[in-house]
Amino acid sequence: MNPSRRKVRAIHEAAHAVGCEFNGWPVKRVLLREERTVVAGVPSSTNGFTEALHPKPSIEFLGLLVGVALSGYGALRRIDLDRAEMEHHAKNTGLDWQTIEGYFEELHVEPGYKLAAIYDGVAVAEDILNNNPKAIERISEVLVQTSEINGDDVRRIIKEEQSN
Repeated sequence: MNPSRRKVRAIHEAAHAVGCEFNGWPVKRVLLREERTVVAGVPSSTNGFTEALHPKPSIEFLGLLVGVALSGYGALRRIDLDRAEMEHHAKNTGLDWQTIEGYFEELHVEPGYKLAAIYDGVAVAEDILNNNPKAIERISEVLVQTSEINGDDVRRIIKEEQSN
């Protein structure tokens, strides 16, 4: 992964990690991968992922899930990316939306409620991004350097930044 894309992926995943913790879903680890690989027997189309413990999907859960997904992309809109880099990243964030669409289908969510969940998610993402910019930045820096960060370190960084 080239250095520019590595930083972009790190920011995206750091925002997901902070979003999970923000919603009370403990992060187990955040990982950047150099190559696309197979995760749990399924070819992965992403160069990173955030592993967290979240509740079983439910209607109430969808707005929060959408917010965590949007926070990854939203964090990138706050940095100076050239158009080509943003387009590349947008093509590779499809897994976030595939996951959300899978939950919509699994729960038989009607179109009107999908829209409500998306509006709720936008508000959640804004809260995540507005209240935790330094934590997202620090976690992304660790990811760029080490490719992986565990949940305890994610929580420690968030706590340190909240006390500053």
